[in-house]
Amino acid sequence: MFLDLLSSGPLGANALALMITALVVGVIGVRVSGARPILVVLMAALGTLIYHLVYLAVLALTGRPVFLDVYLNRFILPGVILNLVLVRQFICC
Repeated sequence: MFLDLLSSGPLGANALALMITALVVGVIGVRVSGARPILVVLMAALGTLIYHLVYLAVLALTGRPVFLDVYLNRFILPGVILNLVLVRQFICC
């Protein structure tokens, strides 16, 4: 809830995006047997993409302007890269 309170977006948008992301990644993770390192990396990238796309959808549905190219370059791609670097650090060590 603090993420929603501190952002300028609609209240509950971050929580909704995180819940949907956890659901999708959890369902896919249960179907895939074994914890292969490449699957963990792929799930991190997929989870980041799902979170941002759901958040953008909520912004668009609430009437806020959404500039996909700007959001992609400033938030989605750096977020995916950062999450992949962090996951890679935990997997290798």
